[in-house]
Amino acid sequence: MDSIIQHYETLSSLTSRLRAAAVRGDWAQFEQLEQLSQQQVATMQAMDLEAPLDRDARLRKMALIRKILADD
Repeated sequence: MDSIIQHYETLSSLTSRLRAAAVRGDWAQFEQLEQLSQQQVATMQAMDLEAPLDRDARLRKMALIRKILADD
C-alpha cells in the first residue's frame, strides 16, 4: 500500500505545478492539473483515516499541508 505521505508529496507537487500554470496563464494545463489534484484528494481522503502516523510522519504531513496551502 502506498503511504499517505507519498500522496501528500504528490499533491504538493501538483499544487506547485498548478500555481506555475496559473502564473504563465496556461489554463489548459491548469485544468488538467486541477483534475489530477481532485483525483489525488479523493484517493487521500479514504487513506487518511486508515492508520495513525508516527511523530515524524505527522510532522512531514503538516509541512506538506502548509506548502500545499501556500501554493493554493
